[in-house]
Amino acid sequence: MTPTILAHFDGQSCVPDEPVVGLAPGDKLRVTIERESTETPPPRRSLRGPAKGTFIVSDDFDEPLDCFTVYR
Repeated sequence: MTPTILAHFDGQSCVPDEPVVGLAPGDKLRVTIERESTETPPPRRSLRGPAKGTFIVSDDFDEPLDCFTVYR
């Protein structure tokens, strides 16, 4: 199992934000850097104008098509 801990960069090294349990001095580590995104995602686009509300899925959408019965 790979534990995940949060840390911050002080300009020269990564400093853990919580105690690191189970490590001895000299143990090898693999560090993956991921920046936390402070940006909010853009809002989802909504349909406007004449296309609004025009997409309807019929009740027989999943029915087999008759034109392909030859190939069954």
